[in-house]
Amino acid sequence: MRDDGHSSHRTSRESRVTMTMPRQRRARRIGPVDQVFLDLSPALIGGFILDFTGSLPDTAALREQIHEQASKLPTLALTCPASAKSKWWRTATPAESITFSVRPDISDEDALRIAVTELFDRPFPSAPAPQWDIHFLSGYSTHRFTVIYRANHALQDGVGIVQHLQALLGDPHGEPVGLRPRRRATARAVINIARDVSATRESPRTEAVEGSPAPLQWHFRDIERPLLAAAARSRGVTENDLCLATLARAVRAVGLRHTTLLVPMSIRRPSERYTPGNFTAGYLLRIPPGTPLSPQDALQSIREQTSNARRTNERDTRRAVLSLLPNALAKRAARPVIVNIGLTASSVSLPHLEIGGACLTGASVAHSAPSSLALDAYVSFTTTGTTVRCSVFHRKKLPGELLVETFRNLFLEMHQHEPSPELRLGT
Repeated sequence: MRDDGHSSHRTSRESRVTMTMPRQRRARRIGPVDQVFLDLSPALIGGFILDFTGSLPDTAALREQIHEQASKLPTLALTCPASAKSKWWRTATPAESITFSVRPDISDEDALRIAVTELFDRPFPSAPAPQWDIHFLSGYSTHRFTVIYRANHALQDGVGIVQHLQALLGDPHGEPVGLRPRRRATARAVINIARDVSATRESPRTEAVEGSPAPLQWHFRDIERPLLAAAARSRGVTENDLCLATLARAVRAVGLRHTTLLVPMSIRRPSERYTPGNFTAGYLLRIPPGTPLSPQDALQSIREQTSNARRTNERDTRRAVLSLLPNALAKRAARPVIVNIGLTASSVSLPHLEIGGACLTGASVAHSAPSSLALDAYVSFTTTGTTVRCSVFHRKKLPGELLVETFRNLFLEMHQHEPSPELRLGT
């Protein structure tokens, strides 16, 4: 690859891929979760930062491919409603949403982080323009480049973005990632929902911050996925449970005040793979006490809570409650959970992606963390074929880099000490 970020060979995906999308209306009714996000912060942006190892292929062919695939995705042709009272997304005015930037001035990881956070600090146009874009940063290395995908969070949730990335950059016919068929709601989960809403209503309400918001910060650390999988297997827990338990220990170790984590769950179904809107619910995960918090206590507590959420089917029950309640009541139920929780911890797995001969090697979920939310930090675990990346986005004064570094150190320390058989929790 030359320093200008262009390759002399043409991408192996240059031939056009035919993709059959489900027929959907160009507009969709705005749901209660979409409306909460629009009410709180119309400029709330989510997305992904994708690291590829290899050379960026011919950009003209890549641009053509993305344009062609984007024209088949209904969400990418929509924009925000015309007024706060509107119940429908509207059609966007066509605009260029694909950018290739050669950045030889990015000399190190710190400079790359600044370039990325500057993008997520930049709102979408207020005019009826598309509420998504995709940026390719190259030229700062001869063997890697970065892809940044941004979207209005009310119009696209994290798992929805994954489906769009797979259609734009990967195999559009590939198996959907992170979509689950419907299961029956449970009464126990309804009780859990009421408990969570009650707990968050007791939290202090956060007013909008006056003046200019603090700059957005992003920090991350990677863990080799085979190491994480082996450690989880030896302890009888899931990889996600192990990440959450280690995060809980890191929160205690760095002295953060938080007692709960908001864990987002996708309630998007396979038939809604490309449907616009935010199909997300969430439940509260209590961080067990203890300073320091032992690995066994953390794993035991987190596993009990996540197993209960799976057993009582929190995911589909929360969707059913949001669907059955009138919009006004659904917004009242959802708002305190979104507004008043200071620490969010999400997880997502990405499909195998290749651009030309370059392969996806690491990724982060990105979040613009607007000042209109009480959010102190958005933590995520993003799984690719070889890595699990713990990343944090925040604006408030918070030891973000220390948090992800402590997370990594606690995991490595635990990984070096395999548990005895009697400490295995079982699956």
